[in-house]
Parts: sequence; structure tokens; C-alpha cells
Amino acid sequence: MTDGTAASQSGVSENGGAATMPSAGPRLSEFHRTMPVFYNWEIHYSCNYRCSYCPFTVSGWHTFSSKNAYPPLSRLESAWRRLYERYGKGHIAISGGEPCTYPEFVPLVQTLTRMHSVELNTNLSFDEEKFAAAVDLKRIRLAASFHPQFAAFEDFFKRTVYFKERGVDIFVNYVSFPEQLEEMWRYKKEFQAAGVPFYIMPFNGKYEERVYPQGATEREKACYDAAMNGVDPETWINRQRREWPGHPGQYFPNGVTPSEAARLERQGEKRVVPPVVAPELAAAAKRAPVLCLMGYRYCKIRPNGETYRCCAWLAGNTDLPKPIYLGNLYEDEKFSLLEEPAMCDYTPCPCERCMVVGEEDRWRHRWVTTE
Repeated sequence: MTDGTAASQSGVSENGGAATMPSAGPRLSEFHRTMPVFYNWEIHYSCNYRCSYCPFTVSGWHTFSSKNAYPPLSRLESAWRRLYERYGKGHIAISGGEPCTYPEFVPLVQTLTRMHSVELNTNLSFDEEKFAAAVDLKRIRLAASFHPQFAAFEDFFKRTVYFKERGVDIFVNYVSFPEQLEEMWRYKKEFQAAGVPFYIMPFNGKYEERVYPQGATEREKACYDAAMNGVDPETWINRQRREWPGHPGQYFPNGVTPSEAARLERQGEKRVVPPVVAPELAAAAKRAPVLCLMGYRYCKIRPNGETYRCCAWLAGNTDLPKPIYLGNLYEDEKFSLLEEPAMCDYTPCPCERCMVVGEEDRWRHRWVTTE
């Protein structure tokens, strides 16, 4: 895109150094400057399920509890109102953990939808009628995670259809865990017949001494292919997720080098989830800096309020320069996003939806609001 005002001439590289933008680099259009801000809020690390393939279950939920913070509702309302007054109505994608187990879950969502649209990554284990009666459903989008280890298909399907019939934009996420592959194609068929998109989340980890996805048996591959067979938009996105160059499975088994895998095995890891990208791997695959809207039209918020430009950066490092660590949303009344997009050379990028200027055809349809 060539119209619009030139973007900032500098940014930050992966190691915190300057990454200079080429003089003939990308330029911003009106689309870039007026698109809504997308907030990715990991609201807390707590859940009422204990799925065996979940990274929190594998590591132990108790090891994450110290990272949680539960400010009063009034404080959260103030923080989100400041963002509304500064940037207008945005889209808040809330995950965790499980959002519905957060204190005052329904009043919180009710408050947020007065200012922003809200997307919940949830297992739907809440009272759907109480929720629908209290919240403006026109501003709700549901990423419904179906976990057969804890939810019966019939009950989950009924809850999904309940929201679908009330005009809610709802879709289903499903982890391609080996024990869940046989029925995956049938689940997809049932949900699609009800008009509910079905997305496959690739399983990356160790199961019965095999590392996935590389260690999948021929039968498991056939099950996966059966569910991926189609020309619908969901299938395209499912393939994009699996084939994205930053996906750890595209580098080494489970996203780690053999030496890193051996170290984790010595520490007693049964499954390496989430996948880890070893430092030597990132250094070997360094990419040229690109201009990215992350931090300008997106940010990642941790349970304690620490906010980062994107999900690639490890939480807890508040000494990172401003283009990476943005501040604490809960505590800083002057909190702000980047005033301009910044350059980035993070390698490998873990997000197939990264907002790289000039690559809009790849990502713009993946960032959806309710209005």
C-alpha cells in the first residue's frame, strides 16, 4: 500500500537494538490508521478443566497462580474506559485459563460491552441463560473450545446452538490430540450443519513416546486429513495454522533442537507444551525486519496487567524497551499503545496473524469484530 503517511523510521529488533526501516519501506494507509485496536487479555491462569494436553495442566496450574491478579471491578472498568476514551471502541479477546471462572465474570463482561466488543475463548461451562439476559449479545463473539475429556458432545452442542440462534458470532476450537482424532471429522460435520465453523488447533507435544505432529501414525494422519478435507474457509485457516513457517513443527520436533529436547526430558517433562523455540534455532533463521502493527493496533495483556506488543515476548521482563513492553494496564493511568507501528525481526514469528504491513491479504480477514 502506498497511500497514507510514512510510518516511524525506527523500531526494535529481537535483542532490543534498533531496527532501521528502509527509506523505501512500507507506508500506512487509512485502513491501518482507522482499524480498531485488538486487545488479547489473558485474564487469569485458572480453569475448571484439567485437559491432559493443556500446557497449564502439564506444567501444573499451581505454578502459575502467583501471576494472577484480581483487581476490583471498578479498577478494571477504569482501565478499559481509559482505553475507550483514547482509542475508541476496540475488540477484547479474553482467554486464560477459563474466563468464566474469573470473579464477577458476568458483571465484568456486561461492563466491558458498554464500551468494547468482547470475544471469549471459553469452554461454555457457564449458565448461558443468565449470561444472555445480562450481556449485550450484539457485542459478543464466542470462541467455544470443545474438550471431550470434560464435556459431553450433546451438552456442548446444545450450548453452542443456543448462542447461534440468538445471533451470536460463535465458532468452535478443537485440539487435534491423538485420543480425539477418530471423532474429529464427525464433530466438524455436526457443527457445520448447524452453521457453526469448526477450527482445528494442532497438537504439539509428546504422547505415548511419540512427538507430535511429526510422530503421528498413518491412521492418525488419515483422521486429520478427513477433517481437513474441504474448501470451506475453516479448512483454509486450519491449513494456514499447520503450515505457518513460525509454527514450531516446521523447525524441529516440538519446536526444540535435539539438545533442548534432551534437557527437558532430563527435567522430567512428559510433554513439552507449549512448544519452545531454542535460542540457537531463532538465531539460525533470522529474518529481515518488517513493519508490523502489533503494539499499535494490538497488544497482549497478562493476568497481572503487564502488557506487551505481542505474544512473542516472554512475560515478566518489564525492563524491555517501550516498543516491546508497553506498561501495566491496571496500574499506569497514562498507559498507551505505540504512536506508530514499529519494525520487528523476531524469529521465528509464532503468529500466523501478525499484522505485517504489505501482507494484509494474509491477515486482515483473521481479525474480526462483532460490528
